[in-house]
Amino acid sequence: MNKNAVVFDVDKTLVFGDLHSIIIKLWLKKNRRYAALHEFTQLLHAAASLPFLKRKIEYLFTALIPAADIHPIIKDVLTDDSIANKKLLRRIVKYKKAGAQVFLVSAAPERIINILAKFLQVEAIASKTITGVLIRDYLAKKSKAYNLLLSKGLVIRTIYSDSELDFSQKSKNFLIDHHSMVLKT
Repeated sequence: MNKNAVVFDVDKTLVFGDLHSIIIKLWLKKNRRYAALHEFTQLLHAAASLPFLKRKIEYLFTALIPAADIHPIIKDVLTDDSIANKKLLRRIVKYKKAGAQVFLVSAAPERIINILAKFLQVEAIASKTITGVLIRDYLAKKSKAYNLLLSKGLVIRTIYSDSELDFSQKSKNFLIDHHSMVLKT
């Protein structure tokens, strides 16, 4: 088994924007009757005065979207050049063909990231939510996910992310800014 791991962030890296926001927007187009409920969850988020509380409830509305509805939306997202970073999607395919183990490591909820990972046929490590409330958060804490990979005997060779906070000193790090990619040393 190949011990080389390659890590891709999702939000603002594999997709141009936040995947959960994209999913909500596309889902509401077909489910307008939930618009008022979405507005209510947005008001709750805006009213939360403490940053950690805001973060805890950021994904509240995504819990209301059935997984069966998320699947086709993600499929559409992956084929939309204005949303999906096709260059990075091609890199995932190349790494898999070369035998590397590819992981999505994201602060977004695992119920969304796991569906994306299934489409891409890769593994995922993502934040955990219960009814949309964060209980395990990887925002600015990707090193915890990396330690999990290292504990499995993997070597993280390359990381792709929109944030330098996600980088490791022992890997090749690519900073993603929309369509540009810069190797950071």
